[in-house]
Amino acid sequence: MLTIRNFKKILFAITFTVIFLLASNNKVIAQIGEVDVAPTPPPTGGSSLDIPAPLAPEINVAPEIYYPLDETLYIEGKADPKSKVELFFEKPGSNPVRITVDANSGGEWFLSQKLELASGEWMVRARISFDPPSDWSNPRIIQSRVTGFIVGGVRVKYAPIAIALVLLFLLGGGFLLYAIMRARSVRIGAHERELQEGMERHERELRENTERHERELRETMERRERDLQESLIKMEHESRIKDRDATALLLEQHFSGIREGVLKELEHLELKVSQGASLSSDEEEHRAKLLSNLREAEEAITKKLKEIK
Repeated sequence: MLTIRNFKKILFAITFTVIFLLASNNKVIAQIGEVDVAPTPPPTGGSSLDIPAPLAPEINVAPEIYYPLDETLYIEGKADPKSKVELFFEKPGSNPVRITVDANSGGEWFLSQKLELASGEWMVRARISFDPPSDWSNPRIIQSRVTGFIVGGVRVKYAPIAIALVLLFLLGGGFLLYAIMRARSVRIGAHERELQEGMERHERELRENTERHERELRETMERRERDLQESLIKMEHESRIKDRDATALLLEQHFSGIREGVLKELEHLELKVSQGASLSSDEEEHRAKLLSNLREAEEAITKKLKEIK
């Protein structure tokens, strides 16, 4: 899976490879045509036969700036007719390059070919290859500017690589930005989910607490209602007991009053009998009626007390 860390490693590897190839390209010189690597040109000298050396050739045309991968190097000059002109390219820190061209019957010579020179200032000189050779011509300075490198015989320019690297970095930046935005979106989504879950949990807890409070309140009210009913029943029972006792006491007091009245009348009749007086028939009947009323009242009171209890 392509992650941000792996993508950064790939970009670093590509950049390092390109820099390494660019650095190593400056140390390579390709040989094209009759190119010969040679040491610093030897000094001009005569042979044992003392043959005079030819005149030094001239370099009339040479570019000030040369792009090895984009153009052909063109140099021309004048020399003895039908002579061989040796061109010598040298640059500090690089191996020199030697090329030989032919002058025509008019003494004109030229070099037109692809010559891969490392970046930097190259000094080119010419002389006629003879025995002995001529002196070196006037030097010309050529500024070589390499705009690419060669891999397996294939020329690769810096511009497409730079564009590819820019596109790659833009793509990487876009991918990195997308990854950051994606991570931010994931974090925001996770935060929203946590917030939603927290709200749902809080709502659930609030609902549970409300239901618990309602249940506790209902139980409390039911318990208070039961206590109130028990209190009312108890109060009613106590009231009934008090009413019963009061009624019983009232009946007993009423019966006591009736009995005292009857007893007083009976005592009056008994006193009259004890004094030797006889009772009339009305008195006898009244006495019997008093005793009967006393007995009936006592039975009625006894029955009423039983009903009350």
